[in-house]
Amino acid sequence: MNWLFSWLVALLVTLPLAFRVAEIGGKPVDLVGSDLLFLLLIVVPKRRDLVIPRGIVLWRLSIVRLAVAVEILYCVALSAIAYAESSELSRVASAVKFAKPLAFMLLGTYLAAVTPPIMLLSRISIAFAGMTLATFATAVCTPGFPHVAWGRFLFAFPLYGYPNSVMTMFAVMVPLLLAVADTRQTSLGKWTLRGVALLTGMMVVTSLSRSSSVTLVCGILFYLYLTGRMYLPLFAGVL
Repeated sequence: MNWLFSWLVALLVTLPLAFRVAEIGGKPVDLVGSDLLFLLLIVVPKRRDLVIPRGIVLWRLSIVRLAVAVEILYCVALSAIAYAESSELSRVASAVKFAKPLAFMLLGTYLAAVTPPIMLLSRISIAFAGMTLATFATAVCTPGFPHVAWGRFLFAFPLYGYPNSVMTMFAVMVPLLLAVADTRQTSLGKWTLRGVALLTGMMVVTSLSRSSSVTLVCGILFYLYLTGRMYLPLFAGVL
């Protein structure tokens, strides 16, 4: 059950597709694959059945939950005031969209308490690697390749929020791919994930999204700094 649960989470987290479900005040309301993660709360284990993974410090998770809950309440209060002044539901929808990433932080603290985080992050990176390769294969099969938008489509479906939103997600995932590659036991596993990280970075840069490119560079530099390898970009700069 834990095996299936972790892979289900990994697939939903890395699926960058959206489906239009409604419109509020002329603004679209889209359902993204990761939104379905909240359905996992239905199967929350009872406290007596909860097995805390080794290395998890519950009081730290509690601090994160408290901080996020305060921020969500602040967003809700602002949207309530705006709705009272204008009677526009779009204000409420905008507040919900803004607060949704904060809600994912709460969900993350739950997932960390029921699934070993290292294992879950590893499977998320592997699922993302598969999705990246499928996205690149779609670009290769598109007439006009390589002079097409890499990473714009996954098979026949456009990626959600291209280029800025989805490419920022791609950029954030590159350091995770590098981290998981460093933990692989075999050379094949290491270089396969590093190759996928390189391909992902190329897709981010060719999307011409400046914010995503900045996120990519900062994320890689931060990871190299944490792992004591800042000499690599310095050496490349000298060359």
